[in-house]
Amino acid sequence: MAQPDRLGLGIEITPDFMDGADPLHTVGSLRKGALWESTAVPELRMQSAELARHLLTSREAAAASPAGHIWIFEI
Repeated sequence: MAQPDRLGLGIEITPDFMDGADPLHTVGSLRKGALWESTAVPELRMQSAELARHLLTSREAAAASPAGHIWIFEI
């Protein structure tokens, strides 16, 4: 279950973009409590690239996703 971060600006996340409720990963403003610069395009691009690398190299992503698909949602 997602929990508010300590600043109340987003959700609590781990360094690998997760909120502890596998397989929810975050990018952008939901990370603002842990990574303040999370709204401008350059930062979003960097976070998205880091997350993509993490997902592509993660065995968990393939095992947790039906038919090896990775689902990405924006809220």
